[in-house]
Amino acid sequence: MQRYREIAVAFSRNGFGHIVKELGLDQLFSLPKRVMINKEQEKSQKTLGERLRLISEELGPTFIKMGQMASMRPDVIPKDVIKELELLQDQLSPFPYSEVEAMVEKELGASVEELFQSFNPKNQ
Repeated sequence: MQRYREIAVAFSRNGFGHIVKELGLDQLFSLPKRVMINKEQEKSQKTLGERLRLISEELGPTFIKMGQMASMRPDVIPKDVIKELELLQDQLSPFPYSEVEAMVEKELGASVEELFQSFNPKNQ
C-alpha cells in the first residue's frame, strides 16, 4: 500500500491530482491537503511531457522503463511528449549498484547471483 501511496503523491505533485481524486485515492490514502491543492498554476508552467517525465524519474526504474518504451511509440504518443520522454533514454542520473541489486532481489525474490549467470554492476 505504501508504494500505491507514493504513486498517488507523485501524480498529485506533478499536476495529475484530478486523476488521484477521480479514482478516490486521495480518500483511501489520506493524502495531505498540501499535496492535493489545485496545482493549475504549476501545471501550466510545465508541459504534459515534462510532467510525465518527472513522474517517471520520481517513481524509479520501472516507471522510467515504461517512459522509455512509450518514447518509442510515435504512432500513439504526441511528438512533444515523446521528445520529453526521450530524455529518459540518456539524461538520467546514475544511481548506486546497491540500489539496483536491492530492487532486482526484491522484485524477483532471489539474489542477483542466483538469478543471473553474469550481472555487470558497472555503468556501460
